[in-house]
Amino acid sequence: MAMKIVELLEQKFSIYVILQVKNNPGASKSQVIGVGNERTKYLRIEDMIENGIIMTDGVKREYNVMKLYLTPKGQEIANHLQKIADLDNEQ
Repeated sequence: MAMKIVELLEQKFSIYVILQVKNNPGASKSQVIGVGNERTKYLRIEDMIENGIIMTDGVKREYNVMKLYLTPKGQEIANHLQKIADLDNEQ
């Protein structure tokens, strides 16, 4: 079920997933998920795909590896999130 953007961003690891895909375009789900809370991060990726924030390239690969990219909507959200994250670095 599609969620509103704010509702989606309130979900645990949503911001983490968006920024990981922004900083690592073409990364696989496993690369974005990393270590720890794998199930939650996997669910966030699926939510992001369902809500048009992340997309896969659709290329069939060995072991069903899918590369993840931000959609234009996802890129806009990621840019705003990155500006917020960068405020910490300004202090």
